[in-house]
Amino acid sequence: MHAHRPTSAVACLTAAGRRLGAAVVFAVLAALTLPAAPEAQAQTARTLTVTATSSGGATLDAAGNMSVNEGETISASLQLDAALTDGLILVNNAPFGGTATNGTDYTSSDTAAGGVYQTPSYTFSGTTVTRSATSLLVITDDNAAEGAETITWTWAIDSGSTTTDTVTLSHTSFTITIRANDGNVFSIAANAATAAEDVGNITFTVTMLGVALSSGFRTVNWTVGGAGITAGDVDSLSGTLTFTNIGQRTITLAVTDDSLAEGNESLTVTLSNPSSGAIIGTASASTVIQDNDTAFSIAVDESTRREGQNAVFTVTLIGGAPPGGATVDWAISGTAAAADYILSGADTDGTLRFTAAVGQALTFAITDDSIGESDETLTVTLSNPTGGATIATAAASTTIAANDAAFSIAVAQAARAEGQTAVFTVTFLGSAPPGGATVDWAISGAGIT
Repeated sequence: MHAHRPTSAVACLTAAGRRLGAAVVFAVLAALTLPAAPEAQAQTARTLTVTATSSGGATLDAAGNMSVNEGETISASLQLDAALTDGLILVNNAPFGGTATNGTDYTSSDTAAGGVYQTPSYTFSGTTVTRSATSLLVITDDNAAEGAETITWTWAIDSGSTTTDTVTLSHTSFTITIRANDGNVFSIAANAATAAEDVGNITFTVTMLGVALSSGFRTVNWTVGGAGITAGDVDSLSGTLTFTNIGQRTITLAVTDDSLAEGNESLTVTLSNPSSGAIIGTASASTVIQDNDTAFSIAVDESTRREGQNAVFTVTLIGGAPPGGATVDWAISGTAAAADYILSGADTDGTLRFTAAVGQALTFAITDDSIGESDETLTVTLSNPTGGATIATAAASTTIAANDAAFSIAVAQAARAEGQTAVFTVTFLGSAPPGGATVDWAISGAGIT
C-alpha cells in the first residue's frame, strides 16, 4: 500500500516537520500569516472657488474684479470641486482694504459695534463642498460727489486646516469698485513741498473726479494767498479752470526771483466756487518758497521803557547765513548818555557775527537814577553788512521815560543893558505828580534893589 501524499503546502510542510521538528513548522506558518503593509494614500488636489455677486447682478471677472453701484449688496460663496479625502479645511476672510471706508462708504456684517472687525471662518469637512459667506457688504448710497472707490476682499486658508489634500484658492483676494454716481468733486495738490525762489515755475494739480461728462463742462476758481505773499512774488494771484470731463488740470505760477530778503514764504492755492453739479474735496495746497536773499533787520521789544527796565534790541539775519557767515556793525545814538544804561549781549564790541539765521540781542539795562531829567531816546543803527547780506531795517529806537521830577531855571541872555528885558525860564523836568508841583522863586544880586 502506498504512503499518503500531502495535498497542500501546509500538509507537505507538516510532513516535513515530522522529519525536521515542530519548531520549523511553527516558524513557517507564522511567516505565512503576517499582514501585508498598507499602501501610502495618494495626496489629492482640490480647488476652492471663491465667487461674489451683487444685488445688481455684477459678478467677478477672471481677474477677480467687479464693479457695483451705490446702494447694492454684495455676497460671496465658496465651492470645493470635490469633497475632501480626509480632515478639514478652514478658510478665513481678513478685514477689508481699499480706498473706500468701512462704516462710511459701506457696511460689513462682520464689523461689530465700535468698528471692531470679527474675522469669520468657514469649515469644509466630510461631504461639505459649498459654503455661503456670512459676510455681506452693503454699499452706502451717500449722495456725495466723489470719485470711484475700491474695496479689497481677502481670503486665506487657515493654519488650523488638517486635510492632507492640496487645496488651492481660486482668488486670494478680489477688488470691488464702487462707481461714482453723485456729480463731481474738485481737489488740489502741490507738486512740490518746497521750491527755491529762483526755481522758475511752481505747479499745482487740480483733479476732477466723479461721473464722466457726456456734455457740457465744470469750472472752479482758484486764488493765491499766504503770509507775506504779494503780487510781486508770482505772476498771477487768481484764475478759473474749465473741465470738459473728469481728469486733471495744472496751475503754473512763475516765481519772481527778487533781491529782497523776506525769509521763506508759504504760498497757498485755494479752490472756490465750483460750478453746479460739483463740490470741493481738498480745497487748498501749499508750497514753501525758499528765499535766496539775506539781509539784516533790527527791532526793539518796546517803543517806551522806564528807568529800571530793560530795552532789548534784536538783530535778525533774514534768509539764512551764507556759507562763510555774515557780520554787521551797530552803533548807539540818541539823547541818552552812556550813564543812562548798561549794555549786555552776545557781541558788545560794535559788531554782530552770524553763522546761522538766528536773532541776536543787545540788552540795555536802563539806569534808575534820581536825576530829574526829561524823556530820552536810545537808538541802535546797523551798518557795514558782510557775507553778501544787505540791510532791510537799519535802525530801531525806544524812549526812556523819566521817573524823577526836578525844577530847573535858565536865563536867555547872560547880560542885558538897561532898558532891555531879561527872561528867566523855569522848567519842570520829569513827570508831574498827580497833584501838581510848585516852586518858590526870589531875586538877588549885588546892587539889586
